Amino acid sequence: MLGLFVKRLFCEESTILEDLPMYGLTPHEAHVGEGLKADGWELLRHGWPDWACVKFDASGKIAAVRLVEAKSKKGRVRPAQEKTFALLRYMGYPVEIITEETFYAQHPEIKAQKAKETGRKLPPKRLPVPLTQKQMRETARMFDRP
Repeated sequence: MLGLFVKRLFCEESTILEDLPMYGLTPHEAHVGEGLKADGWELLRHGWPDWACVKFDASGKIAAVRLVEAKSKKGRVRPAQEKTFALLRYMGYPVEIITEETFYAQHPEIKAQKAKETGRKLPPKRLPVPLTQKQMRETARMFDRP
């Protein structure tokens, strides 16, 4: 819904491609994406690793880089992730997939802490409340240009 709102707000006369994700894009980013697609490029906006990790040496230079994807016991690599990870590997950046089992085997102290925390009850999640027409108009006014 937010993507549709942003599309209506900024890009009414634009020919943004329907399959281009609008959520989180500025109008300029959306137009650049449209142009890149028209030039034959495939856009990878989703599927990036969870963490880009950097270690620095004593002089402050980059000593090592790791790209890490964290997966739960039942977590699977999605098709968008497969494409992005393949691109990163092609560029020479291996992506590590760390599962719960391998992580907790290396960090038993964190597993023990997690076991303590699971005994606590979490507060119930609040469902988002839909915006009223007045709130939508006020939000749209925040983006009006002078």
